[in-house]
Amino acid sequence: MYEGIKVERPYELLFTEPEIKTIKSKLSSLIESGMWNEVLAVSLYLDYTGAEYLAKLKKRGTQVRLLTRKPDKKEHRDAIEFLRKNNVEVKFNNMAHARFIVFDEIAAIVMTADLDANGLDNQRQIGFYITDRATVKACKTFFDRLWAESES
Repeated sequence: MYEGIKVERPYELLFTEPEIKTIKSKLSSLIESGMWNEVLAVSLYLDYTGAEYLAKLKKRGTQVRLLTRKPDKKEHRDAIEFLRKNNVEVKFNNMAHARFIVFDEIAAIVMTADLDANGLDNQRQIGFYITDRATVKACKTFFDRLWAESES
């Protein structure tokens, strides 16, 4: 157990389907726990749904960095503007196709879903919640490499 999070196995399969939203519920529970120092997120697209999650973390004192594509939709541009107003660091990398979130070096969610209403509520998505430390650290290392090659 890590500060209230019970870990029985190093991974958990997550889904988004019309009746099942385990990606969103796992993301919500991790954010609501409020115990994170640093959260690193990669999402090709996002809207206010995803931006609100990240801004909530920032308001609780978590360092939050988001890597995304240059926005081509109004919802995406508005979400980026909202995050920047809330002091979330944002960089752009149109070659990144990954979607994942790293919580300190403790846990990660690697998924097909973007941080938007479609990915978290409407489309059929799959992902893994991972607590294996070596895998989580590899996700963080990959994020850091992407971040270094991205533009503000």
